[in-house]
Amino acid sequence: MTATVAVDAHRDGTGIVRVGVGLDADAARQVPDLAHELRVDDLRRAGWSIVGPRQEEDGRTWVRAAKRFRSPDELRSVVAEVSGDKGPFRDFELRRSRSFFRSRLRFSGVVDLSGGVEAFDDPDLRGRLGSASLSQALGTALDKLVTFRVAAQLPGTVESNAPTVADDGALWAPKLGEQATLRAQAEAWDTRRLVATGVGGAALVALLIVVVVGVVRRAGATR
Repeated sequence: MTATVAVDAHRDGTGIVRVGVGLDADAARQVPDLAHELRVDDLRRAGWSIVGPRQEEDGRTWVRAAKRFRSPDELRSVVAEVSGDKGPFRDFELRRSRSFFRSRLRFSGVVDLSGGVEAFDDPDLRGRLGSASLSQALGTALDKLVTFRVAAQLPGTVESNAPTVADDGALWAPKLGEQATLRAQAEAWDTRRLVATGVGGAALVALLIVVVVGVVRRAGATR
């Protein structure tokens, strides 16, 4: 199983939190009736959009959920819905600053998997499992069964402490039993303002040329 959490941030500090769980062919065969057994009405009521389960191009069967955040401050509460009060995704934060020509976003967070897969446990889940723990229900060698990916997509040039960096984002792969601190920042130019200023500057230069030429012509005529 692959579990992904991605923060897709826009220049204005809004964005989308995306969560995905992908099952390989063998795992998908263990739950052939997943579409009917999976209950997501509470997620939809909380404002999450759900897609799947469906098989995608990578051959995995994915269930994906997404929810928008309307400000940098709202990101923390949306991630808390994924993680729970004491879950593994903590202190997710987005800070925005800007100048006349540039905007800057700073992303940070902590993924604490030091408690293993039990970090995803909650009272309702424990009630369903009975006396068994989540580890016992899933079996041993969980680090080989579950892979985690956390991504931050930011507009502009991205710098981060992630092992994998793309043009518009950073990708971390925290492992069970470990804790990872996530840091990324991006800087983007406001091209609309640059273009507007450039047009204005060009117009000003043209105006100055006209004025200078007019002055020179009048001076020549006077002489």
